[in-house]
Amino acid sequence: MRTSFKASLAMIALGLALTGCTEVATFPASTTPTTVPSTSTSPTSGNPSEPTPSSALPDAAGAIDGSGWDFNSFVTPSGNIVCGLTAEGVRCDLPEGFAGKTPKDSEFCDEAGMLGVTSVHVDETTTDFFCANDPAGSPWVGGEETKWWKSDFGSVKDGDDKAAVLPYGKKLATGDFVCVSDKIGVTCANTKRGIGFTLAKAGVTFYGGK
Repeated sequence: MRTSFKASLAMIALGLALTGCTEVATFPASTTPTTVPSTSTSPTSGNPSEPTPSSALPDAAGAIDGSGWDFNSFVTPSGNIVCGLTAEGVRCDLPEGFAGKTPKDSEFCDEAGMLGVTSVHVDETTTDFFCANDPAGSPWVGGEETKWWKSDFGSVKDGDDKAAVLPYGKKLATGDFVCVSDKIGVTCANTKRGIGFTLAKAGVTFYGGK
């Protein structure tokens, strides 16, 4: 299981204090991305290559509809990946022990106060790595971001709290964006544009881009 969500939040707060930044960026604000597509349907290091056909990406058929809420977040059953969805995009945090290659913080993160390359995302035009100073979501059971969740989906215990799980094989959609949870990781897509990513501990694969 990944490091405690609370511990992650504490580390983010410490990072903000050290950088002298008191404002928390809200999802899905991002630095200007540089698309890194891949031909493989298995997670890779994210090295550039030709785009993968969008058939590798999930559609919204049979998905849980989260469009009634502004923000939806979840954790995978393993507790390793946290994602947040809005009508403008999806962001998933890199799991602890992520083995893929990422851009250098100093070259990729050009906004003041950013902690580095923390996530991957897909929005209305682009899929790429993401720089942020806040988590992708706060998937606490009973919170505003987990109204989509059902008790029989299960949860991941984190201290005194529980995080809402998106079970393997289940999909969660918000607007044009959808994520599917799988044992290999999480795949999220912009269903209108046919772009997205697969994120796993082993690495990340991007499909399409600008």
